[in-house]
Amino acid sequence: MSTYSDLLVIQYADKPRARATINLLTAQWAQSFSGAASIPEMLNIDTSAGVNLDIVGKIVGQDRTLSGAVAREYFAFVGNPKTKGFRISKVGGSPWYHHGDALNDSVSLTDTEMRILIRARCVKNFSNCKIDDVERACELLFGVSGYLLDQLTNSVWQITTFSAEDFVLFATKTLDILPRAAGVRYEFIEGQS
Repeated sequence: MSTYSDLLVIQYADKPRARATINLLTAQWAQSFSGAASIPEMLNIDTSAGVNLDIVGKIVGQDRTLSGAVAREYFAFVGNPKTKGFRISKVGGSPWYHHGDALNDSVSLTDTEMRILIRARCVKNFSNCKIDDVERACELLFGVSGYLLDQLTNSVWQITTFSAEDFVLFATKTLDILPRAAGVRYEFIEGQS
């Protein structure tokens, strides 16, 4: 197979430095082209991961860190299921609550959770804020049979969820991830499955 160095004019054909220079430039061009050709795959929501998924999230307006998403665990007395008891010398148990301590902690989303929220953001970013768009976003977030959407009035829509994941409920309630027309308010209810 011929290379670019075989295309040198007769004047430089037998010069080793000219061949080496052309081969080096050819290798760099090939590497640059393969890098540029891989960009669409890096930004594919289905296949990208880690930092590449963070870049897609920045494009659509979704950060990987959710602030205040998880309740912090503080000391409580025996019988409280949300505590690990008393902490001695910063070992085991739960810390005491001091006035002014934050009650919630930030959490970093996994790639799977990030993909769900990115897809929902895409629906919101390209929607006309009609009920069909809200249903598409709810199907992505809660599953096909995981929600029920009722339009109580023109300005109040009720979304009943059935055993939805905590991060999805947090995102829909606090991050405004669903398509929303001006003046529309969503009410969330946890239903019995």
